Amino acid sequence: MSPCRRFQRVLRALLYAVLIASCGGGGGGVGSNEQAPPPPSDVSLALAAEVGEINEWHENTRIELTIALSEAQEDAVIVHLNSTGSATLQGDFDLSETRVRIPQGQTSARVLVSPIRDFEGEGDEVITIELGTIEGNGQLGNATSVSVDLIDQGALFTDAKEDLYAKLYVFFGDPIIGPDEIDFLASVYNVGAAATSATDLYFLAGHDKSLSGRTRIIPTERVGMGPIMPGTGSRYRFSLKTKDFPEAGTYYAAFIVDSPPEEAPNSRSPQDYGGVVIDSDHNVRVRCPDLPRNQSPGMQDPLRAAQWNLENTAQSAYAEQGGVAEEDLRMREALVNGPTGKGVRVAVVDTGMEICHPDLAANVEADESYNFNGAIWFKSLATDPFFPSTYGDHGTSVAGIIGGIADNGIGIRGVAPAASLRAYNFLATDDPRAEFDAHGASEVKPNSASVDIFNMSFGGLGGEYVTGSASRALFRNGVENLRDGKGAVYVKAGGNGFGRCDSMRRIGEVEVGESDEDDDGTSEPTLQPYNINEQIGCVTTNSDAWHNLPYILSIGAFGADGVKSNYSSAGPALWVTAPAGDSGIDHPGQITTDQMGTEQGYDAFHSGLIRVVGIPKSENPLGDYINSFNGTSAAAPNASGAIALLFEVQPELTWRDVKYILARSARQIDADIPEVKIGFGGEAAVLRHAWVVNAAGYPFHDWYGFGAINVDEAVALARTHTPDSLGTFSDGEEMFSRETSAEIPDHHGGGVRQTINVSGIASGLNVEGVVLNIEVTHPFTNDLGIYLVSPAGTTSLLNPPFNEILTANEDLDWELLSNAFYGESPLGEWTLKVIDAAPGDVGTLESWSLTFYLGEIPEKT
Repeated sequence: MSPCRRFQRVLRALLYAVLIASCGGGGGGVGSNEQAPPPPSDVSLALAAEVGEINEWHENTRIELTIALSEAQEDAVIVHLNSTGSATLQGDFDLSETRVRIPQGQTSARVLVSPIRDFEGEGDEVITIELGTIEGNGQLGNATSVSVDLIDQGALFTDAKEDLYAKLYVFFGDPIIGPDEIDFLASVYNVGAAATSATDLYFLAGHDKSLSGRTRIIPTERVGMGPIMPGTGSRYRFSLKTKDFPEAGTYYAAFIVDSPPEEAPNSRSPQDYGGVVIDSDHNVRVRCPDLPRNQSPGMQDPLRAAQWNLENTAQSAYAEQGGVAEEDLRMREALVNGPTGKGVRVAVVDTGMEICHPDLAANVEADESYNFNGAIWFKSLATDPFFPSTYGDHGTSVAGIIGGIADNGIGIRGVAPAASLRAYNFLATDDPRAEFDAHGASEVKPNSASVDIFNMSFGGLGGEYVTGSASRALFRNGVENLRDGKGAVYVKAGGNGFGRCDSMRRIGEVEVGESDEDDDGTSEPTLQPYNINEQIGCVTTNSDAWHNLPYILSIGAFGADGVKSNYSSAGPALWVTAPAGDSGIDHPGQITTDQMGTEQGYDAFHSGLIRVVGIPKSENPLGDYINSFNGTSAAAPNASGAIALLFEVQPELTWRDVKYILARSARQIDADIPEVKIGFGGEAAVLRHAWVVNAAGYPFHDWYGFGAINVDEAVALARTHTPDSLGTFSDGEEMFSRETSAEIPDHHGGGVRQTINVSGIASGLNVEGVVLNIEVTHPFTNDLGIYLVSPAGTTSLLNPPFNEILTANEDLDWELLSNAFYGESPLGEWTLKVIDAAPGDVGTLESWSLTFYLGEIPEKT
């Protein structure tokens, strides 16, 4: 088209206003008053919203702006937007873009205006958007601006820190089993932020699992406990003579604390359960029982169709509701044609394992398991880590997910149904050797140095801990020397602390109206609790010190609906996510092996005590299986089984190859999860990121790591990947530090920023992991959010504000791992940002350093 022709068309009328509702609503929104049509050759702005005002704490409220041309143009038209109201752009609201491009041949473009929630009582404000400079064919018309009221929700932190609570946990410890006496042990810990008053610990034991008075074998025993300070605890012992048990059979026991008033409102009384089976000789059962079970080799496993982790068809898995089809391990090819994990040795480091369980026994390596309690369990065997508790054996259920035998006609199928299994009862012992001997540092009794994969479905309560040098050396030895130098793989549960907010009233409460008058004639505001931790979590994966080691693969959990399980801890130390599910009541859990028999195991414990759907007795007549196993404890063995398949396909893979294959082949789930942004101190801070694709092309999210395990894709990649092709591993040899102190602004979203310039690293090396070591002086470190930004601009939130384990904690000396920079270059300027999200305490960033773990990681294209 000639310039003259184009000019004529512009003169005839190029632009007019168009009104479009953002959520399907019609007229009546702000800015919807009728106006005269704009003159020819104008660009106009129109706005619609479902309500006439926007509340900063109402979720999913967005205003859609539409900029429209009366006629499509041959060249793009670009419109710049300005904000002039009392509300601040990026402090009180966000625009999806401020430079809006209407592409060639199109007549409109849309922009989203999103309110930013904040913690401050600053009064109602006005969002005003104006058209600014126009590039291309167009000029301003009549509708050049629009305004909408932003309703303030008030201050959310009033007295929040004054409501600090105690939180007690009770753990049924390892019994000491003698020839005529049993010592039952309990540990009581206060993991909260306030001291308790004196309270009582009760010990109950009886025939029936309800432990009602008529079934007890002894009167309830009680011990008084004095005040328990935060971060402390004590161990207690109750002894019973075996003759106190009147006859052979199953007995149950419990430790229950009389909950002190300092505990968080609505807390359950802290309790934990145990129990034993007494045989006809009045001895405790401490060996795997020889119970008759009929098997039918070659026959399909009757519970296989319900195992949604293997193949999700939206089945209910005996829960009340089903899942979403294909939200599983994506292993349909492997289910039909293999691999099956044959020849791969997996150690279940846990409470124990029933080595005689009919769905495990054929895969259990003879005499390779180890019982660390051989010296304190009368008549036990050193090679039989049987767990004597009547309330279920965690390790047996973990083992079934990894290596339950396929097609024997009796129960389930594991992810790697031909893998070789062994177990070390690390979680059921106080033996000081167990940490090291169960994780690869022993060649005899047990021979853990011969293990390929260690499944570690456990974690601590969390805290500001740095991994000790001995533990660090243990895992470093494992990845450097085991498997003939190729390295064992350590698979660890990522943690179940996402919802564990116990020690402090979070974020205050939101005032939503006025209530009726009280008896004294005063009127109190009606309050609606709003807990930001419901979106950002309570306890992070990084709170467990072992997760901050690059040698360990931390595994998150997702449910049968393809979304993070509500308990699964979040954080940048996660590597990938695997199926785990829910309780098996409302939503599917994992179907797996249980202690054999109807009077022992999780199924026996749950029956009659809680609302249970469960596996019908007709399909589980002997009580050897459950449908309620969950937690990241269930996610980890799904990952271990998947890795066993990779090792069968390519035995020469190194531990780093495995990490690379899982990261590269993982699939993105919950793709539309939005960021969570909160404003305070005049600037907004992101407290949860959306999915981010880093500069090397790897998608990453703190809820999911690199995504959900995709077995078939991973197996295909393992077949073509060249083992040990990721270059020489730089094992924390590169460290850069800064020791210039700086005050952290109190209650300010911008925080304090410092940089470190990284140089001198050989070209071609890129990041496999980055560990931040940070020192902060601060009287209440729960306030702090810690961010790290790479030279390429990738941001990782290493610690969100309001991390439960830092409640009432003073000062920080902490190390935190991030995997979000995988494959990026370490060279250039790294930025640390520390924010203080709550008022009243001022701190100082004292020093920080970065430790780099490097290799030659291919970009993901």
